[in-house]
Amino acid sequence: MKIIFNWDSKCAQDTIVVHSQPQNQATVESAFKKLTFDQSIQVRDARTDRLQNRSLTAIESFTAFGHLAKVATIDGNSYYYPSNLK
Repeated sequence: MKIIFNWDSKCAQDTIVVHSQPQNQATVESAFKKLTFDQSIQVRDARTDRLQNRSLTAIESFTAFGHLAKVATIDGNSYYYPSNLK
């Protein structure tokens, strides 16, 4: 499979256009999924013991304990991350 890059200054800065044959749809979609980065982590609520996803931008600090880490958020809530951060 060939990959051809065309650079166009008329295209909006936040836009990427992909042209492909329909037979290559699965290949192209899997390649773009590998490029995306999930910017949230799954933490356990300290009060209710339920799992929640929290955005990395909302996290203020991590405090490492023996087998887990305490996560403090900007809004003042506390969570536990289920593994130790080194």
